[in-house]
Amino acid sequence: MPRFAANLAYLFAERPLLDRFAAAADGGFAAVELQNPYDHAPSAVKAELERNGLTMLGINTGPGRLPGASLALRRCRGASRSSRLSLPRHSIT
Repeated sequence: MPRFAANLAYLFAERPLLDRFAAAADGGFAAVELQNPYDHAPSAVKAELERNGLTMLGINTGPGRLPGASLALRRCRGASRSSRLSLPRHSIT
């Protein structure tokens, strides 16, 4: 039988984030995924996982700070129109 994890970014979205853990457990899920929990303390997320007997399967890292906030592709300087594209140089901190 297939097993699924509740993606809390999309499921139970009508509830505040920390309330979605209980909703997932009540819905029969044993595991959750979460892309952007960065508005909450890690200890609060961990407490909800433990309180509801859930396993965290996936979590994305934070986006960092991007100067200029552009991730658009650009052509390398001096390259011909048909040459490869490169990402702009940004340091993510």
